[in-house]
Order: sequence, then structure tokens, then C-alpha cells
Amino acid sequence: MRILNALLLGLFLALPATADDKADKPKPPLAGDWTLVREATAGGELAAKLKENVVRVTIDADAITAGRPAAYKLDADKKQIDVTLDGGPKGEQGTYPGIYELAGDALKIHLALPGQPRPTDFTAKPTTVLLVLTKGKKG
Repeated sequence: MRILNALLLGLFLALPATADDKADKPKPPLAGDWTLVREATAGGELAAKLKENVVRVTIDADAITAGRPAAYKLDADKKQIDVTLDGGPKGEQGTYPGIYELAGDALKIHLALPGQPRPTDFTAKPTTVLLVLTKGKKG
């Protein structure tokens, strides 16, 4: 659980990275600026820190950026997402398998730790984190 907390704090609390011009790439289905509405883990201390510190999450064709960028791949047919962290502390590196649900301006992403089974629903468990986001910038 500490690895998951460290991953998310690093991902959501670091300074945003500058994105290159990607205007010529096709727009992915999750693209845009998102605001964190709710975070849930079975263990818990992270939720309050995220609520206090996360301003936005930006998704483009290559990365999810919430503090620092993380590569991702979507399987739209299966509603699956894999988020890969290459940089940062060794304990945070790896591919986080997950699922997502996009309904209008609402997005849910449920990720498991590397090596753990992909979540099958949107119920937080000890080795997962559930993020609920809304489209648009906070404030």
C-alpha cells in the first residue's frame, strides 16, 4: 500500500511537465483537462492529500499528466487502460493495469499495482486505487 501511496503522491503532487505540440495527432477518447472529484483506496490516507493538492489531470495522445507524465495505452473495446511509469523511484516504476468508464463529462479510472490482477469493477481494494474525475479545469 505504501508503494501505491508513493506512486500516486508523486504522480499527482509534482510540478506539471510541459507538453510538446501534439496538434497533428488524433484526439484520444479520454483527452482533455480533468479535475479529481474523488479518490478511494481500501487503506485511505491518500484521499485527503489528493483533495487538498490536485488541481488537474491532463490526458493527451501520449501521456496522463498529474504532476509528472505517465505513458498509457487504451483498449477501448474492453474499456481497459494500462498506465506505465518509467521514471521516479524504483518502487513506483512499472505498468499499472486498470479499467475505465467514460460517461459524458465523468471519468472513472481503477488501477491495480504492477503485478496485481486488473480490476474488474469500480470497488477499491487494498492493492488498487479508484479515481473519479470530471471534465474541465478546477476553479
